[in-house]
Amino acid sequence: LHASNTGSYYRSFVNTICPNATLIQGESIFKCFHGLNRIRLHNVGVREPMGRAINFIMRVGSDIKTALRDTEIKKAIKSNIFGVGFEHGSRTSIGCSYNGRIWSMRNNNILTWTRWCQSIAAKITDPLIDPDLVLKGTLIPKEISQIPDTLLFSIEWPDIIFRQSIGNFELTIANEVYPIWNCEISLDSQTKNSVFFSVSLPSGVHRFELKLSTLASDGYTFEVISASEMYINVPEKVLLADFLTAHPPLMYFIDGSFLEGNFYTEIKEVIPSFSMDLFDLHDWDGINIKKESQTAFKYTDSIQHSIIQRLIALNKYDVIMDDDDKGEIGDIVAFQVFEKERILLIDVFHCKYSSEINPGHRVKDFYEVCGQAQKNVKWMEEIDEIFKHLSRRSADRLRNQGVDRFEKGNQDQLDILRRRAKKDLKVRMNVCIVQPGLSFGDYDENGDVSKLLAVVQTYLKETWNAELRVIASE
Repeated sequence: LHASNTGSYYRSFVNTICPNATLIQGESIFKCFHGLNRIRLHNVGVREPMGRAINFIMRVGSDIKTALRDTEIKKAIKSNIFGVGFEHGSRTSIGCSYNGRIWSMRNNNILTWTRWCQSIAAKITDPLIDPDLVLKGTLIPKEISQIPDTLLFSIEWPDIIFRQSIGNFELTIANEVYPIWNCEISLDSQTKNSVFFSVSLPSGVHRFELKLSTLASDGYTFEVISASEMYINVPEKVLLADFLTAHPPLMYFIDGSFLEGNFYTEIKEVIPSFSMDLFDLHDWDGINIKKESQTAFKYTDSIQHSIIQRLIALNKYDVIMDDDDKGEIGDIVAFQVFEKERILLIDVFHCKYSSEINPGHRVKDFYEVCGQAQKNVKWMEEIDEIFKHLSRRSADRLRNQGVDRFEKGNQDQLDILRRRAKKDLKVRMNVCIVQPGLSFGDYDENGDVSKLLAVVQTYLKETWNAELRVIASE
């Protein structure tokens, strides 16, 4: 039963159409969180016994940890919870109250709503699901005043940019305007109190600093280090530093933990190793493994060109595109339709040059490319933007350099896939890291490269249900 008026349970109406219906209440309601990965709670309400009275307390932000701990230690009663997580390869929200209400911040048709109701009903009536365990893996942030000693390896634009359509955001500096999909954000360095990062525009690179400070009202500030101020249109024009203060970029550590402003979320579970079975080996004969991009000139001795030829030879992709540049989805984006399963698979390949002439086992060859592999899967937030982005970039290159970005297929075929993605195909994304600087013979499943790859693999799987593979040297 759906109703906009939350002040009634409509018992008379329900009894009229379904006399034997029972309102499910109590702890079973919280089973609706079962199956969600990387749950981030926005608020938790608890009722604490105080003699003969009951005291209601609402917790938000870092105080959520206190509320969850109270339900275990003080036997406080969970009253209502709302959070966001990932399920079945997409982002979802869920909220519920002890009194029997369940909701989600979604807009969709009646068929989708009824299917959602059926999935929720299956959870809350399942006797094998323990309501006390469904929130055990919840990600709980805590405020910090110093940057952890663990190395940061990735930074990405705030979620709001992807969720509200990345094509709508622009960066402005010195009266020059650039779409954010043509810009890049990347890490530079870190200290105990600061993280330095760059925003790269077609016109140049500009440095910023995240500074943790107990003197700041928010506990942190974002400051531009370069001479000129940069603005973002959202759609109103505001300083990028102010925008990032309100919507901090996500910064990831090599152990999987992450930072947003001064809120640190620690990942405590043990991340498994990255299996040797997930490697594909490639013959790099005649290829300069220190030369990453083919560019518009189609350099045949580049890593990217060699992998493109490999994919064309497989003869399984409908469209293959070169998206290598600032703001890329990936160096190579390939589309494959599985008609029987009604699935459109997008394989994204991230290529990285070797730091040395000969292959080896160097973790430094993986930091940047792992960051790209992890952050760029966020294009799945708004699938139609993937097609619009590739079309824009191809048209821009054709106009400016006389060659488009299609390695196989054409714009008409991409447009057909775009229409089908809206209509009759479920879209999935898989990711592949290409690093010829890694010698498979030297690979150690217990080494640092394996640990870093496993962190990225876990993130991709738990969020967008994406698989990760690696192409390396023999």
